[in-house]
Amino acid sequence: MVDEELDTAQTFRLILESSGLRVDIFTDPKKALGTFIPAYYDLVVIDVRMPGMNGFELYSQIKSIDYKIKVLFLTALTDLQDYEDFKSKVSLKQHQRHFVQKPVEKDQFLDQVHFILF
Repeated sequence: MVDEELDTAQTFRLILESSGLRVDIFTDPKKALGTFIPAYYDLVVIDVRMPGMNGFELYSQIKSIDYKIKVLFLTALTDLQDYEDFKSKVSLKQHQRHFVQKPVEKDQFLDQVHFILF
């Protein structure tokens, strides 16, 4: 779980752990990248807008280390055009990767994670 907001990352970790998943959280995308281990993680949940390195840049770097990694992008985009642009980038440039828009309901988030993993 990579989100620059510690509270947000911790909340998502609690949700995922309540479902029986093991979760590491990072608030710094560069630190997440520096400690990423190929074939160790089944899924990376990445916020799109982060300082220093955005979620697409982080994904690209992680994908070059582990091409099999699955990803779920998070976005808080609220402007309809920004959201449509975001979906286009995810679909066309990120090989049909999954995304959810924040705020997201707990059950919807868990359903998306389980869909990706299982």
